[in-house]
Amino acid sequence: MPCFYRASVLLLAAAFSTCAFAAGAVPTLLASPAASAGTELPGATIIAKVEERIITLADVLREMDDRVDGVRKMAANEKEFYQLMEELQNVTINELINKALVVHEFLKDGKRRIPASYVDEIIAHTVQSRFNGDRSKFLAWLLSKGWTPREHRKNVEEDLIYDIMRRQQGSGETVISPAKVEAFYNENKEKFRQEDAAHLRLITFSRAVGMDDAKLLARVQTVLARLKAGEKFDALARELTDVEAHRSKGGDLGWNRKSDLKPEFAALAFTLGKGEIGGPIVTPEAAYLILVEDRKAAGIQPLSDVSGEIQKILTDNLGRENEARWIARLRANAYIRVYLPSSPADAAPRPTP
Repeated sequence: MPCFYRASVLLLAAAFSTCAFAAGAVPTLLASPAASAGTELPGATIIAKVEERIITLADVLREMDDRVDGVRKMAANEKEFYQLMEELQNVTINELINKALVVHEFLKDGKRRIPASYVDEIIAHTVQSRFNGDRSKFLAWLLSKGWTPREHRKNVEEDLIYDIMRRQQGSGETVISPAKVEAFYNENKEKFRQEDAAHLRLITFSRAVGMDDAKLLARVQTVLARLKAGEKFDALARELTDVEAHRSKGGDLGWNRKSDLKPEFAALAFTLGKGEIGGPIVTPEAAYLILVEDRKAAGIQPLSDVSGEIQKILTDNLGRENEARWIARLRANAYIRVYLPSSPADAAPRPTP
């Protein structure tokens, strides 16, 4: 069963001073709001022990760091910011405890190992995607996080172990009966209420530099004549549309709700019936023709349309329940101690009651 820690000391140690809630404020990790007076909680302060693994304050703050901006955007005021930060702190400690337990379980079998090439690939992807292949920037980032390359590599490997083991526990053989699918549908029909929706295709006529409306519409009229003569909309979209993402799909935009579309497109598309072509819509950038391939009326979708979605929801729920039971068993059989120093001077570990 997850533990929750009312250790406001972590919030203080995270150095989110009274201005931290303000947009653009940058927290200084590992220092308290009283840092200006010279008090500071060391990153090496022990927060928890899980079997032989020690979780430090630096570990907790490192995990929290990338999520702070999101918390700041969610908070309506400073009080809510600190409440959300305490929730994030609790979740983070529990995640680190769970991860340590799972890694310990994985390594109990001395024959199990993560291939080094898997770790190499993840690190190489990080260097390329986050730092545009600049290894010096990557190393500077590691330094800012308080990691050596070896420590970072170990963390990447443990993250991989944690992810693989959790997916294995949550994936098992699951068969969701039609009766369960129907029961979920009947209990949650409002979740499957939909707006008016239309399956659309689009032909785009991009406006060349200096092209006036008359010339642009002349192109459209030529295509309308070809459509009237029996040519297929999707074939003309592949031939004429200038936008590659649309051209390759024959102008297929998939299903769209009225609220998904720009007003000028929605106003036209939802006055057309199935199989009808409308337009042109003229904008400063282009002109467009629309084909409505199909329509769905607003209302609760029938079970036959959403049974696959319900199957996935129930399968995912069952997977999370299986994983939670497995984690609970690991916790029940493990040595776990949490230490909550009440002040920077009280940094020596002491077990909670």
